[in-house]
Amino acid sequence: MIVSVIVVLIYLSFIIEFLFWPVPSEASTGQLLNNWRSNRTKHNLIYLIIFVFNAFFTLAPLVVSLYSLFYRDLFQKDIFTYIGLTLAWIGRAISVSGAYTLHKSNLEFLVTDSMFKWSRNPVSLGLFITFFGLLLLIPHVAMIISYIVFVLNINYKISIEEKFLQQKYGETYHDYIRSTPKYLIK
Repeated sequence: MIVSVIVVLIYLSFIIEFLFWPVPSEASTGQLLNNWRSNRTKHNLIYLIIFVFNAFFTLAPLVVSLYSLFYRDLFQKDIFTYIGLTLAWIGRAISVSGAYTLHKSNLEFLVTDSMFKWSRNPVSLGLFITFFGLLLLIPHVAMIISYIVFVLNINYKISIEEKFLQQKYGETYHDYIRSTPKYLIK
């Protein structure tokens, strides 16, 4: 039961982050769908499939946790469970810190301090770590495939965002790319 409560708290941290420190993006799901209105069938169908994979993956641990709270505990209590919970909390701390830093800056300038000294994408890095931790709680083939799709999707969105930032900040952003890794490793 304690595992389920912790997972629910992790998901509540998402709500707090989205309400208080939302990170605007040129590559958000809504923005991408708006940009693809001219070619609805091909791009929207592909993106809808990716969205369904991501929704399944991101919500499955919450659904299992809620089920475990009210019916029967489905979580095994082994070392992977505790490693997964630890990684999930570390990932949330990284992601929330990055979102707070961006929110504080009002996006009026290129943010290169705080978490952004070590990673150009600490919010995404935090999400990767969080959901990898949650994946350890539910190590199912469907979850592994969904995690891979999730990572590829976020990486694709980052490439779109980086093109936008390159246009917006020019040489300053290009220098930042050369000096700071995309995630943690150059």
